[in-house]
Amino acid sequence: MPVSNINNNSVPEYVSLDEERDPHKRSASALDGKESEEKRSKTEEPEWSIPQELKDGILALIEDIKGPFPLESLPDEIIVRVLSHLDLPELDAIKTASKRLNQLLNCNFVWRKIARKINFPVRKDLTKNILEQIQDYRKRIIIDLDYFKRINSKILIQKEIDEIISIKTIKSFSLLNQFHHSCSTFDFFQNVKMTPVFSEERIKLPEISKERTLLTFNSIQEVISTAHKTREWLEEHVAILSPSTTEMDIYNPRKIFPYIPPEISQFTSLTHLCLVHTKLNSLSPEIGKLISLDTLNLTGNNFTSIPLEISKLTSLSILCLGINNLNIFPPPIWEMPWLKSLSLWSNQITTIPPEIIKLSQLEELGLNYNNITTIPPEIIKLSQLKELRLNYNNITTIPPEIFQMPSLKTLNLKKNQITTIPPEIFKFLEGSDDKDSEKLEILLKGNPIKLTVFKK
Repeated sequence: MPVSNINNNSVPEYVSLDEERDPHKRSASALDGKESEEKRSKTEEPEWSIPQELKDGILALIEDIKGPFPLESLPDEIIVRVLSHLDLPELDAIKTASKRLNQLLNCNFVWRKIARKINFPVRKDLTKNILEQIQDYRKRIIIDLDYFKRINSKILIQKEIDEIISIKTIKSFSLLNQFHHSCSTFDFFQNVKMTPVFSEERIKLPEISKERTLLTFNSIQEVISTAHKTREWLEEHVAILSPSTTEMDIYNPRKIFPYIPPEISQFTSLTHLCLVHTKLNSLSPEIGKLISLDTLNLTGNNFTSIPLEISKLTSLSILCLGINNLNIFPPPIWEMPWLKSLSLWSNQITTIPPEIIKLSQLEELGLNYNNITTIPPEIIKLSQLKELRLNYNNITTIPPEIFQMPSLKTLNLKKNQITTIPPEIFKFLEGSDDKDSEKLEILLKGNPIKLTVFKK
C-alpha cells in the first residue's frame, strides 16, 4: 500500500490535521484533546479497517528489520490507529522500539479501544489516563485472585488462574476480567438469596446455584458459565425480586471480589443499601438507577471518588462515606441539595469548601477524624443543621458565626488545636444562667485551651 494513498480520508472526522504543522510532532495529549473527546462522545466511533501492510510495518519496526514501506512518513493519527489493533506483548515491545512510538503509546485512543476489548469501564472522573487505570485494575484483579487461590483447594482452578495471569495478552486479560466479574456476580447472588421472597417461597432458587459457593467450583469456565446462567435467572425473575427487595446489607471484611455487578440496577425498589468493608474502590454508574434509595452506606472501602451518577439518587437522604481515601468532598455531592445526613469521617479531607452552602437541607454533618484546619463562615448558611461533628481534626479557632446557626444542637470539637474561644460561647457553657444555654451542646475536651480566657 503506497504511502501516497493514505490521506485525510483515512482518518476519523473528529481528528483534525493541522496542515501548517508536521503531524509527526503532535503529542499524544493533542490527539486526546478536548475537541476530540467532545466529538467522540456525540457519535459512536466507527470501526476502522487496518491494512495489513500498516500493521506489518509497526511489527517490523519492533523487530528492527526493514518494513514494506517508510513508516516514519505516516502521520501520528494513522500510527495510533494501528497501535490500537496490536496485542499487549507487541505494545510492550514498542516502548523501546522508537521514542515517537513510545510517546504515541500513551495516547488514550489506543487504550480506549483495548479497554473495550477487555470490557473495562473507563472512568472520566479520575486524573489517571486509561493506560494507568487498566494497569491498576489488573493489579487489583491479581491480588483478588491470589487470595481466592489460597483459600480454594481445587488444584485445577489454581493452575488455570496461574496460567492466565502469566499470559499477558488481551485475550487472557479479557478472561481474567470475565472470571473476576463472574465471581462477583455469584457473590452478589448469595446476598439476593437472603431476601424475603425466598423465605416466603414465592420463588424457587435456581438449581444451578442452589447449594453452591465459590469454593465448590472446579474450573474457571464453570464459574463463568454458572454466573451467566445466574444473570439470566435474575433477569427472568426481576419482576418478582425487585419489588420485594427493599434492603440489602453486604458486610464482608474478607470479601474476595470487591465489585458490585450491574445487575444491582434491576433492584429499583431498594431503599437501603449497605456496602460496608467490602474493599470497593469504585461504583458502577448503574448505581444511579436505584431511584428509591434513601440510605447508602459505603463506610470502610477504598473510594477516592464517587461516580457522577450518584447525584441522580433524588430520594437519597443519608450518605455514609466514612473510612475511605477521599481527600476532598466528592464533587457529585454538590448536586444533591436534598441530602439530610452526610458522613465523611476518617478520610484525608483538609478543607470544607464554600460549596457546602449548596447542601441546604443538611441536618447532620460528620467530618471527624480528618485534617481540617478551619471552619468556613459559609457553614452558617446551613440553617437546618442540627449536629456538626468536627472532633479529631486540626482546627485552631471557632468562628463566632457558628453560634448563630438556628437549628444547631450539637457541636463536637473534641481533640483539635483550639487555644482560644470566642466570648459568644460562654452562654452555652455548663453552669451558665443564660436561658439559651440548653440550645447548644458544645464538646471541647482535649483542646489546648488557655484557662485565662475564662477570667472576667
